[in-house]
Amino acid sequence: MVLCVDWPLWRGEDIGADQVTNVVEPDSERRYIIGAWKWVWRIAWWWCACGQDNDWHVTDCESCDLTRDAQPQKSA
Repeated sequence: MVLCVDWPLWRGEDIGADQVTNVVEPDSERRYIIGAWKWVWRIAWWWCACGQDNDWHVTDCESCDLTRDAQPQKSA
């Protein structure tokens, strides 16, 4: 379980904890859905040298199987 609290909203006495909190539970595969407006950082990609963009949690390129960590580095 993940508990998100929107602290900036919790300023006035008319707003209670139940209005600024959101409990996120894992889905049937025990994964957390990180795409709702509460977790706006959920979109992260990496681009392979072959040109394919991949979701960050995918460590092997879906196009050429080169791993994220094995990507060629630009010389300084």
